[in-house]
Amino acid sequence: MVKAMEKELVIKNWVTIDQMSGTTAIGESSVVTLNFNSAYAQEIRNNATVVVNTNDPLNEQFEVDVNLLMNEGPDITTTVPYPTVIEMETLEVPFTITDKEGDNYTVEVNGAGEYYTYASTEEGIKISLAPGYFDQGIHDLELIATDEHGAKSSYKFQVEVVNVNRAPELVNSIATKEYYEDEELDNIDLNEHFIDPDGEELKYDVSVDNQSVVNIYTSATGIVIEPLAEGIATVKVVAIDPLGLKAETTFEIIIATVTGIEEITKSSTKVYPNPTDGPLNIVLGGEIEGEVIIDVLNIIGSSQYNTKITKSKGQYETKLDIANMPSGIYMVRIRTNDGDIVRKVVKK
Repeated sequence: MVKAMEKELVIKNWVTIDQMSGTTAIGESSVVTLNFNSAYAQEIRNNATVVVNTNDPLNEQFEVDVNLLMNEGPDITTTVPYPTVIEMETLEVPFTITDKEGDNYTVEVNGAGEYYTYASTEEGIKISLAPGYFDQGIHDLELIATDEHGAKSSYKFQVEVVNVNRAPELVNSIATKEYYEDEELDNIDLNEHFIDPDGEELKYDVSVDNQSVVNIYTSATGIVIEPLAEGIATVKVVAIDPLGLKAETTFEIIIATVTGIEEITKSSTKVYPNPTDGPLNIVLGGEIEGEVIIDVLNIIGSSQYNTKITKSKGQYETKLDIANMPSGIYMVRIRTNDGDIVRKVVKK
């Protein structure tokens, strides 16, 4: 055990008396001086009693109460200790500030964000909370009041900003689409037409009223259009945010019939077997001449296989092997000098 003692005794009383004893003649008076030292005060409110003993038979002892009050920072109170406000709305939080010594004071408010302001009132101050979109969450604020002698008080509190979910928005309408029968696939990126104001990921629900005219294939952010036969179809696209709010649009697809030499060329071009486990035969009609590019596209229009040939007049047959490709729907696009021919193939 270690004991420590003061080397020299120092009396540290917040009140001391210069003259502890003395004599006062009859008919005279004496002055006793009290010295106050706030550095030795232990409390905000310090109380003591000075006891005076005399040889006066009528007043042998009397007491004098002595008080030392330390300067305190202003008191801060509010009737809204746990403020909650919704994005894009305004909430005013009143604070009452009083200084027990009647001193003047200044205030400041600190915290993250720029959505609050404050102004003086007769009772203290008023903090106005006006959060915008993307301010949702819990925010720490601190109100500091400082009196004219530098004594401070702090009031810390949290503000809860409640998120307002906004519905998706259609920013670009989808124009009417016109195709020929069996024309090549067309891709539409739906994220170029819809946005979510809150920056959330959208999902899409796509439907078509006439599936004999067109096939619609969907991916996470887009659609692939496969023209089938002459006619008109209406496509409905619904964008859905994570909380179920929606925006929607519709557009028409018009499919025209190919006539003349194009019709003969397309009808004489064959892709088989369909479905296939892997081997794929492609027969090009005799009317096709020149450079021919053959692409195998997946459902979102990304090329999985590509080859180029130069064909002279007359029927031509080539073989492909898609055995290593995942099962699903693919499009064989045959690009010629006279246009494109597209055939849908199912890989088992």
